[in-house]
Amino acid sequence: MNTISRIVRSVSRIVLLAALALIPSPRAVGAARLSSSSGLQISFSTITLTPNIETAGVVVSGFNLPKTAQLLYQRAGEATWRTGHPLVRMDDGRLAGSLFGLAPATPYQVRVVDGSLEIAGSFTTQPEELPFVPLATLYVDANASPGGDGSAGAPYQTIQEAVNRAGPGTQVLVADGVYNESVSFPNSGADNNWIQVKASGNGAILDGSSTLSGGAWQPVEGKNAIWFTQIGGAIGYLARDGKRFYQYEGMNGLNNSAGHNNVTIREGWFFEPSTLRLYIRTQDDPNTHTWQVPRLNHAFDVNARDWIWIEGFEVRYYGTRTDGCGVCALNSSHVVIRRNRIHNMQLGIFIQWNGTDSQGNDTRVEFNEVQDMTAANWEWNAVKGGFMEGTAIIVRGRAGAIVRGNEVHHVFNGIYTGTSGAAGENPAIAFDADIYNNRIYNIGDDALEPEGAGVNHRFRNNAIDSAFSGISLAPITYGPTWVIRNTISNFTSKAVKWDRNSDGFVFFYHNTAWTNSPNANGMDLISPVKNTVLRNNIFRVNGFSFTEKPTGSSNNDWNFDNWNNTRTSSNPHFKWENTNYNRIRDLCRATNLECNGYDSEPGLVNPGGGNFSLLASSPNVDRGARIPGVNDSFSGSAPDVGAFEFGSIPTPTQFAPTSPPTQSPAPTDTLTPFPQTQIPTPTPSLTAFPTTGLPPTQITPSLTPFPVDSPPTVLSVSRMDASPTSSAVVRFRVLFSENVTGVDTFAPIIDFALNASGVTGASIAGISVETGASYIVQVNTGSGNGTIQLYVVDDDSIRDSIGQPLGGAGTGNGNFLNGEAYTINKPTPVALTAMFKSVGSNDGWIVESQKSSETGGTRNSSEATFILGDDPRDRQYVSILQFSTSSLPDNAVVTKVTLMIRSQSYTGTNPFTTHGDIAVDIRKGYFGSSGVLGVNSLDRGDFSAPASMNNAGVIANNPVTDWYWTILNPAASQFINLAGVTEFRLRFQLPDNGDRNNDFIRFYSGNYYSSASHPLLQVEYYVP
Repeated sequence: MNTISRIVRSVSRIVLLAALALIPSPRAVGAARLSSSSGLQISFSTITLTPNIETAGVVVSGFNLPKTAQLLYQRAGEATWRTGHPLVRMDDGRLAGSLFGLAPATPYQVRVVDGSLEIAGSFTTQPEELPFVPLATLYVDANASPGGDGSAGAPYQTIQEAVNRAGPGTQVLVADGVYNESVSFPNSGADNNWIQVKASGNGAILDGSSTLSGGAWQPVEGKNAIWFTQIGGAIGYLARDGKRFYQYEGMNGLNNSAGHNNVTIREGWFFEPSTLRLYIRTQDDPNTHTWQVPRLNHAFDVNARDWIWIEGFEVRYYGTRTDGCGVCALNSSHVVIRRNRIHNMQLGIFIQWNGTDSQGNDTRVEFNEVQDMTAANWEWNAVKGGFMEGTAIIVRGRAGAIVRGNEVHHVFNGIYTGTSGAAGENPAIAFDADIYNNRIYNIGDDALEPEGAGVNHRFRNNAIDSAFSGISLAPITYGPTWVIRNTISNFTSKAVKWDRNSDGFVFFYHNTAWTNSPNANGMDLISPVKNTVLRNNIFRVNGFSFTEKPTGSSNNDWNFDNWNNTRTSSNPHFKWENTNYNRIRDLCRATNLECNGYDSEPGLVNPGGGNFSLLASSPNVDRGARIPGVNDSFSGSAPDVGAFEFGSIPTPTQFAPTSPPTQSPAPTDTLTPFPQTQIPTPTPSLTAFPTTGLPPTQITPSLTPFPVDSPPTVLSVSRMDASPTSSAVVRFRVLFSENVTGVDTFAPIIDFALNASGVTGASIAGISVETGASYIVQVNTGSGNGTIQLYVVDDDSIRDSIGQPLGGAGTGNGNFLNGEAYTINKPTPVALTAMFKSVGSNDGWIVESQKSSETGGTRNSSEATFILGDDPRDRQYVSILQFSTSSLPDNAVVTKVTLMIRSQSYTGTNPFTTHGDIAVDIRKGYFGSSGVLGVNSLDRGDFSAPASMNNAGVIANNPVTDWYWTILNPAASQFINLAGVTEFRLRFQLPDNGDRNNDFIRFYSGNYYSSASHPLLQVEYYVP
């Protein structure tokens, strides 16, 4: 029996148990064991509870755990146990689930039961408002005289001055004014004694920019509509009159009005690092506008600090790089970010974790406004995947994030939780997150975007309007992820997106999706999806109710949903496994999906005006399925379908749970067969119909058959290149029997597949049209030796001129699996290693011009050592190391890079104990402009010049005989310069510790008399 079936049957069983009303109180259980019928021991070992304000996450560890288990809970002291949603078993063997509808600041008890096996625990939910009474107050006023002591009568002039002196329980109270600074935290608070940085009024503004106006711009000679000005350093963001201006990806794009993906963009900017020139293309005189140019990258940085509270600020115009951020927290716990207005930067709030399990926990992001108004409405594909993609809130911490009551609008992506790539398989990242009561509108791409493991991510009671996509689940690798009682309106592409073979548990309950956008779909399955449950949702669309072109989805249970579609019944409403269905009854018969679903008009009060509550006459009243622990507090004879119960207030509200009503048995999932009408088959007549005025004429039937147009087929798949081959790319020619259309020529490629033996990493690189009946398929041969064969896969998308599918109607009957194959025979590469010593004359240190300026000041490239840390003015030291790597072969493939530096001594506090680790940036070529101009010297601009890759490596405090090292991220290997110099920029992760003392460490440079201590770069590579 599959897991989803177990869940559905378990829900029915639990509903019946709940009708018994009283269950004996639990005994104290720490661990329990039971032998299964197979003889394997089943045991519950630990229960982990993550309490939030209104919810709690429940995770049970053990051995050989069942696929589902019963969840019971009660308020402490109550006699009655309530039934929660069943737990499900994750890929790592643990059981996971959530409790909903809890009261704040209330103790609860929990039991997890499977037959006679049981484990119990208890927790107290968090309070609605976190209590904080300051033990001390420091005052800040931008208009104060310098030299204040932080008292009310002599406030500090900058926020950083006060934060540097704040300890646990300190409130930093900031007066109205503009603060051009970046704030970092040298100290942590303590348990329930935050360091609170709070605006005292409504006008405390952190501004990371300088303003260009008047005659700052000059026209570029010979270029129409292109202007330039000189600025002091690189930027990753630009605003005109307070609205984001488009960033071209290069000078060519600027000159030709070509944005990302060659979309025509009439106005935008480009920064040229070699000249420090900022170029713009604009349709009018730029000197008539005001321009905001970022000089700082982050407003608030909370790095490995705990118990920090930030409240009440306007934060604007940060971004010297594309990771410009309002509040960035890394490996920090118990951080509160509330009631801030953050705008005009790439990232609003970014919560990140890459440390220990004790870091990155329990963050609250509440009641903030995050927006990034743009100067024009850019096309989706001019932004997607390019420099301009920004996100309002990213939750990538360790555990226990709450994101509630925020207003997010006019950004490309709304709220993102989790992570992507290989890290998406790590269930520890963003473990348990509560995202609710947020208002999200005017979103360029995804309003909500859970990605990765998604363990107990709860998206509930959010109001989404005018997004390209309402929620993207691409993919969920573990789950359970919960999507409950959200409204998604006026979406332009789809309400729900599934992609990247999402196979983690997703429970999609009581949502309402409505749009009038033409051709917008309810759900798009871009790749196969597994392990999902849909119940009690409303979808009203003009495109497909849901569409799945690929095949392979399984273990999905969708039922009791209202799928209203404005298409006529003669047009397909559903596409499942690449098969169209015009009616929901046909879908049910073929797929067993939505056998209790229906397509009625949903009966909403005023959806066009944003009111998605139900009319009294709505077919969705009392028509939903009962879901223990989710919709217990319904009114009427059954739960209503959609986000709101009839008569409820149609806005996200906070509620205290009540005891569930006595429940009657749940509706059954039994399919009632539709009546089949038998239509008699007519007997053909040989008598022609009479023509007016003429007698009937007897017709002799002809035995000559009518000409038949056969469906298209594949005639051959043949090699176009020599075989055997050692080439990295080979070509196949696919020849059809006639001209066809619908052949996939861009991702996702469904019509072709590779059969590879002995070869890894082979992939389809591209498809081009040779003639209407002939296509060329390029294939990357990957690594290893063996064979590669190309298959043509029939999914009925390839059709001839009259619409006949490949091989005739029905998937698979046009497959072609017998084409020619390539034999891949590549020589085994010889692993080689090259060692480089740094170029002493171009090594050296640069000290910041002033604290937090992020611009270079004094520099030195002649000393025997280079410096990292800070000076008595808390100015950061950054150092540059240069290696001449041009002796590597022009076709070298770099596989591993190791950077090694040797320490001499440190002064003051060892920065490794206060400043974090050393971050290493890499540049293919020179960081600053001097090298480009042929000077080859250390330059002040190197301090903040763009890198080919930031954070390419991290040097930790684990030296061997004074040698420190880092193995670079493999993605940085491409930036080893085979034709010139490769430079590295080193700095501690925390710019300073705020103590106004020398705190730095010296490392030997390439100028030291003994080359045995020079910085080393070890490059491992092979030559293909």
